[in-house]
Amino acid sequence: MFRNGHIKWQSANLIVILTASIIFLFSVVEITQGQEISPDQPRSIKWSPEGNQLAVGYENGGLGVYNVSDSSLTFFIDAHNAAILTIDWSPDGSLIATGGAFPDNSLRVWNTSTGNMEYEYLDLGSDVLAIAWKPDGTQIIASAAEPFNRQHSAIVVDRSTWEASPITLGTVSAIDWSPDLTQIAIARISDVRVIDAISFETLNQYALPSEMYRSNLQNQPTGVTWHPNGESFAIAMGDARVFLYEVSVIDPISTFVANDYRGDDRFLGWIHALNFDITGQTLTSISGDGTIRTWDVQAGTLLTEQIGYPNYAADFSPLNVRVALGVVTTDTSQSLNLQAEAIQIPDISVSILVLNPTIASLEELSEQCNVPVTMTERLVQEIEEANSEAIESEITELSNVISEACEADLRALLEAIQNQ
Repeated sequence: MFRNGHIKWQSANLIVILTASIIFLFSVVEITQGQEISPDQPRSIKWSPEGNQLAVGYENGGLGVYNVSDSSLTFFIDAHNAAILTIDWSPDGSLIATGGAFPDNSLRVWNTSTGNMEYEYLDLGSDVLAIAWKPDGTQIIASAAEPFNRQHSAIVVDRSTWEASPITLGTVSAIDWSPDLTQIAIARISDVRVIDAISFETLNQYALPSEMYRSNLQNQPTGVTWHPNGESFAIAMGDARVFLYEVSVIDPISTFVANDYRGDDRFLGWIHALNFDITGQTLTSISGDGTIRTWDVQAGTLLTEQIGYPNYAADFSPLNVRVALGVVTTDTSQSLNLQAEAIQIPDISVSILVLNPTIASLEELSEQCNVPVTMTERLVQEIEEANSEAIESEITELSNVISEACEADLRALLEAIQNQ
């Protein structure tokens, strides 16, 4: 069922959390749901390619698409009859692919302007765990937890014809294309593989450490992301570890720990999002317990740690300036005895955080977005002078020459810096 409506935005605010001797600062914008829609616990979340919308998949099978810039709800639909475990936008932002849990077991593709369904593959046999659009928009891969026939556990869909071809991948929890689109990294239940992007044949197989790290959590991959240079990739684990691999080496070259969670809820111990910055110098993870950690890839050292809301889903904005968290519901937090945590769980479904709101971050983002140095210098001066009108004028001028993704993250970062 298709429903239009609006959502209430709570005012942006600054959260200051004192942990040990470190103060973490980040801006929070919260999306609260109106009475006309009935979302549930978020189970998947994905930023649009331009960073101006969020797609949220819920436990009850609902799909909400939210416009971050003007606080409107584009649409909310009953997309599946079970939880939506995975979401991915087409590279041009016109379509969203969603995957349903058992007993739904389907892949569906939705028009992001109308909410109409454009395509469906009805029965992949079990939970649809991973969906990934090819970055050129020509294909979708969807992978299920178990084979839907004796041999195949995944399909590849041709975008131009909507024809689906079965392929054999095993039980895959995450998929990512290499930067040059010639290879695909897949995180499987028992190992990690790099496969050819045309034949889908295995090129390299990588070992996962067999020792149990935390007995209460799953020793299985939950995510994969390529380094921008295409020569290495990182794997997120359900037991809070992150492994860094070089394509030419079968064992991890580095190991990081993403959180210190010791409870019994596996989703809070999981790493829900993992991403390199655009330069490949840093790697950031978002865990279910709310821990956000960033490492220096080369040195292997922890650079920053921030604390967000406990969540069952997370994603980075296109330029890694903001993160969206699918916050655990009040009922979930009570059942997990999270009342004693430092952060009280609000009655919201999505929290948007601005990471590392500093002048250094502004300078780095400006360089990525090809903002003239003189304009960046003016923005810094205007921040120091608290000249909001001048900052808005600068951003308006920039909007004609930078991408929507750059403008969205730049606005959010500037607001967060000013609110400190």
